[in-house]
Parts: sequence; structure tokens; C-alpha cells
Amino acid sequence: MNDTRIYDTLKARITVPQAAAYYGVRIGRNDMCCCPFHSDKTPSMKINETYYYCFDYCFIFQGQFFHFCSIH
Repeated sequence: MNDTRIYDTLKARITVPQAAAYYGVRIGRNDMCCCPFHSDKTPSMKINETYYYCFDYCFIFQGQFFHFCSIH
């Protein structure tokens, strides 16, 4: 199996919320959670089935579950 097929298979089977839960991120109301990539006291990350978005005061993180797992 080549790398592209592995990537596509994992992408089809694992959602961002599943990856976040694996790393202990608790998703609350409106799909919001505290960002695990910086010190966060209030929820600043929105997670949906395919992407996550982190709205920090200096930058915006976004990506799919591979990116979430690679920087966590």
C-alpha cells in the first residue's frame, strides 16, 4: 500500500474529534475546547468532523487530524 492510500484510508476513518479525544481534549458546547497548543483558560479552538480552528490573539491554527496529531 502506498503512502497516498494509507493517508486517504486514515483520513476517511478518523475524525478530528476522535483524534482530539485520544489526546484528552474535551470538546464542549458549540464544538469549542481549550487549545492544547498554548496556555488557554477559555475555549479558543473549534473542532468539527474534518478540521480544527484555533483562534488565538496572535495566530490561527487550522488543519486536519494529521496536523493535529503531529503538533500535539
